[in-house]
Amino acid sequence: MVGVIDQLRMPDNGEGRKLTLVDTKTHGQPMLPAEPQYRNGRLQLKFYKHLWDNMVSNNFPSKQFYEHFSMDPQHKLSDEVKMNATDSGFPAQVLQQQC
Repeated sequence: MVGVIDQLRMPDNGEGRKLTLVDTKTHGQPMLPAEPQYRNGRLQLKFYKHLWDNMVSNNFPSKQFYEHFSMDPQHKLSDEVKMNATDSGFPAQVLQQQC
């Protein structure tokens, strides 16, 4: 499964910060999506949530992930990404952070 998460929201509601994944589907008609498209969107978000939960619990197979996508975990992030990560409470300089 390949996709792009539209937004990650982490509001501070006074009870702590809770991550919310937001994925908006676009289509050519000004009406609600059909049930199959809605169902696919829910499945995609559940999969993203599963990946996120594994990443933050240190159970995510990051070595295999980086190898599969031919990514360098020590690749330096752009200034914009570093700024957004810092603003979100997760300062980072490279893709893979040391724990």
